[in-house]
Amino acid sequence: MSEEKIEIKEYALIDAFTGKVARTFATPLAKGKNGKMESTYRLDFSDFNQTGTYYLKAGTTQSPRFSIDPGVYNGTADFC
Repeated sequence: MSEEKIEIKEYALIDAFTGKVARTFATPLAKGKNGKMESTYRLDFSDFNQTGTYYLKAGTTQSPRFSIDPGVYNGTADFC
């Protein structure tokens, strides 16, 4: 999301520990304006399943770190 009108043409999944690009995607889905946000995009990386800790980077913006792991939700019901 951005308060300014921007255009995203690609985004990357980055290994959080090595800083190396795990995969680049050229399929951002523009979703238009949403509330005060002039630009919103859906970044789909659901077909990537290599275990690790990553972040997404689009332009100069990056997401918080997150894990991809088959057991990432194990125990979640214990503290919800």
